[in-house]
Amino acid sequence: MRAFRFGFGILLVVVAGWVAVLPARAQSADELAALNRQVGQLYQAGKYGGAIEVGQSALAMAERLHGPDHPEVATTLNNLAGLYESQGRYAEAEPLYKRSLAIAEKALGPDHPSVAATLNNLALLYQSQGRYAEAEPLYKRSLAVAEKALGPDHPHVATTLNNLASLYRSQARYAEAEPLHKRDLAITEKALGPDHPDVATALGNLALLYQSQGRYPEAEPLHKRSLAIAEKALGPDHPEVATTLNNLAELYRAQGRYPEAEPLYKRSLSMREKALGPEHPYVAQTLMNLAELYRADGRTADAEPLYKRSLTIGEKALGLDHPQVATTLNNLALLYRSQGRYAEAEPLYKRSLAVAEKALGPDHPDVATTLMNLADLYRADGRAADAEPLFERAKAIPKFDIKELAILFGTNRQRDGAKQTVAFGGERAEQLVFGHGVVMAGREQVRQRAERRAAGVGMLDKSAAALTSEQVLAIRRIVPQETATSFESVRARLRPQAPGERQAFVFVHGYNVGFEDALKRTAQIAFDLDFSGACLLFTWPSSAALLGYGRDQDSADIAVNYLIEFLDAAARQMPNTRLHFLAHSMGNQVLLGALEKMALRGAGLKGLALGEIILAHPDVDQDRFRQLVKGVKGLGARLTLYMSGDDRALWVSKLLRGTGRAGGEPLIVPGVETIDISGLGTSLWSTNHNVYASNPLLFGDLSRLIAAGQRPPDKRTPVFEAVKTEQGTYWRYRAPVAEVAKR
Repeated sequence: MRAFRFGFGILLVVVAGWVAVLPARAQSADELAALNRQVGQLYQAGKYGGAIEVGQSALAMAERLHGPDHPEVATTLNNLAGLYESQGRYAEAEPLYKRSLAIAEKALGPDHPSVAATLNNLALLYQSQGRYAEAEPLYKRSLAVAEKALGPDHPHVATTLNNLASLYRSQARYAEAEPLHKRDLAITEKALGPDHPDVATALGNLALLYQSQGRYPEAEPLHKRSLAIAEKALGPDHPEVATTLNNLAELYRAQGRYPEAEPLYKRSLSMREKALGPEHPYVAQTLMNLAELYRADGRTADAEPLYKRSLTIGEKALGLDHPQVATTLNNLALLYRSQGRYAEAEPLYKRSLAVAEKALGPDHPDVATTLMNLADLYRADGRAADAEPLFERAKAIPKFDIKELAILFGTNRQRDGAKQTVAFGGERAEQLVFGHGVVMAGREQVRQRAERRAAGVGMLDKSAAALTSEQVLAIRRIVPQETATSFESVRARLRPQAPGERQAFVFVHGYNVGFEDALKRTAQIAFDLDFSGACLLFTWPSSAALLGYGRDQDSADIAVNYLIEFLDAAARQMPNTRLHFLAHSMGNQVLLGALEKMALRGAGLKGLALGEIILAHPDVDQDRFRQLVKGVKGLGARLTLYMSGDDRALWVSKLLRGTGRAGGEPLIVPGVETIDISGLGTSLWSTNHNVYASNPLLFGDLSRLIAAGQRPPDKRTPVFEAVKTEQGTYWRYRAPVAEVAKR
């Protein structure tokens, strides 16, 4: 699932203006000018309904005063079209823009700057609707006309360059967008000076491009320079300053830097309320973004009233059928879905879908996103027959990239018969159940993964882009089976692999994890790794409750034999396959216990070749950990331990258990490469217990470890340095000099 966001990319609309030249009717011309001024005032105040009424009166007066084919009529048509567009009334805006363009071409000639302006505005309309193929030639023609009429270094040329670049950014055509944004910035700086507000806008737009690519270190200084210029030129309380604050906050939110983002959102909100009034659409946008921050941070009680206020403002200011209203409905529904409030979420999704289809057309990617979200709701509510057609329709929408991940699972959880959908709870079963789940990543997640890999040249640690949140993935189906025959159905979905290159990995989750959460986490890891082999999940009966720690400990012990059964089945069904393991938290107890028993029985893994064994944040007694590792040595295992002194969950575990945990302190054990990742997860709002799956730098190391098995860690990932002690060597994260200075 993906939550739509308002990105505040600034598209500079050039509205052509011509001066009436009929001195004999000056009084009427003055009245028309007054009406047009009133339109502008109402628009700036966010009173779009009133602005449209006055705009319609202005059009009637212009036609009466000058006739239907006068340039002044073209101007008024253009302005009225812009008002309709602002309310999402695209079907009404388009013929007005087209009529304005026809009048301007006939009266002024095809190469007049005003023709360029109207072409630009019509292209903006098409871009808003996702009609990119129709928008691009209009932008290009507008640019050619403006360059010929005004010269290549005119500010109006810069405006069209910006808008064309924004179109390319919307299509993820970043290599084409970047030089246009840079040329826009160069022209604007040269024509207007380095401290002009338009330079701040150009800087902000280039920053947004970098932000879209996950090039956050490059985007941040541009946003900050844009903010400094805007504050100096316009004053600290200007709405444009509020916009730049919002954009910088969005950057921080994308990086998970929530404590830095929140005060910027709040300052932006306060400024917009003061400058524009509490019911302006820009206020609704900032409320939405702040609510999204709270939702991502798990602060649902704080998020809900902001969503509701944003929705109320949007409906009143923009109308019930505006795309931004659809966005707000979708995001509020996502909040309710995450809380299990399905009955409240469903009508919101349906209304969001209806509004988006009407405003954007049935094949718009945002329509596909809402379809996927609604389908996910139906599946979770046990309505698979209603969900499947929506999933299929979302997949069929052109340009809606989608990735389906097949996850094979084994579990000794009991089936939850009280639910209509296939579900497994925290109760223990007495037999192993096999099955597979299909998890979907939507267009936004697919695009962001491509950006991370493009920015990092395949090395995620070169990009500050956040990894995929498992919360935004949708489960399409869960199919249980009593035997291991589902291995074959999962393998059939994989990309072809040469016999000597077959790979698979098994994920074993930790304490306080539900079945569906475990399935989504496995999918997120496989998706962000772009793993081409089989993805396996062993999910043991965690009670998925904070107070279930003691019971989970016992359940983990009981699960060891079931994991052995699962691995034996994998060996039979997937011969000649190299198997990698990733265990998290208490799941390390399950994995190491199973491998220890398999080593002791002498038959090893019965045909499976061992790959990497990655032990992330293990919640295992340190002495027991040493014992388990010693027992596993007979398998010829290669073990990597990620531990962190910042892991607050393991602090609590140490306090409860009275003994140090293997994942909380540097632990030197023969045969284990220990990496201290302290400093990679320092969020004030997080336990820092999931850094292995959320930090791009660490995930990049994990990716290369699985792909190539390169050692030692400092050769694989240069920011890890070796630390030699009397007990032996371990590795630790070495923060870059700039990061240390910032702290």
